[in-house]
Amino acid sequence: MATSVITTPRPPLNLFEVVRVAITDAITEVYDVPEYLIPADGPNPAQTIKTAAIISNLILTNGTASAITAAISVKDAADVTHVITSGETIPASGFVSVDLDKHVLVTGDRFLIQYSTGAVGVAHLSFVLNQREQFTIII
Repeated sequence: MATSVITTPRPPLNLFEVVRVAITDAITEVYDVPEYLIPADGPNPAQTIKTAAIISNLILTNGTASAITAAISVKDAADVTHVITSGETIPASGFVSVDLDKHVLVTGDRFLIQYSTGAVGVAHLSFVLNQREQFTIII
């Protein structure tokens, strides 16, 4: 899957964001960490800027009348899946705040959630999207 690309002449340094996505028993992509494309401008060539999403909060809601579980994972740019948790319990008609302790996702990472069979609810993901530092090595 391709990384999301945002084309803009001036990418923000810090962007405070929230994403709310309906979750079911199918694996659902909650967020795909983008990169910024700054178009060419006169003598300046086009430039791509990688980003990092620093998660500040994840709330999972349960829209069913019985307790359910959630599996949370990250799929990286190489399509390797990294499981964060596979048994987060959410009470009946309730919610749970999942402590991800400022987990950092980088450009190309996809944040995925899947609920147990027959379950429905909403994931609320809050994060700060930052430009990643870029270095030029001079030898």
